[in-house]
Amino acid sequence: MCSSPQACPKKQQGLAGAVIMLLLNLGIAVCLGFVDIVNTYTLSNLGEKKSYQAVFWLESRMRSSVACYFCAVCEAQEGRECFNGG
Repeated sequence: MCSSPQACPKKQQGLAGAVIMLLLNLGIAVCLGFVDIVNTYTLSNLGEKKSYQAVFWLESRMRSSVACYFCAVCEAQEGRECFNGG
């Protein structure tokens, strides 16, 4: 895949966009599945408010772990700028 839009021909830009959208939608579906499982199993034991708090903390931990993974991957790529696309 290409690292920046200027380096890619039009064919690869379309494929890159399709792959990104696929991964985005798949990630959303998986996260919603986990959240629904946590909500279902904690609702009867903790009550509605605590169940929603458990869901919130699960989502927060999932987001922070993805952010840490992204930073670790960027640090592993020596000599490349991850945030500027180059």
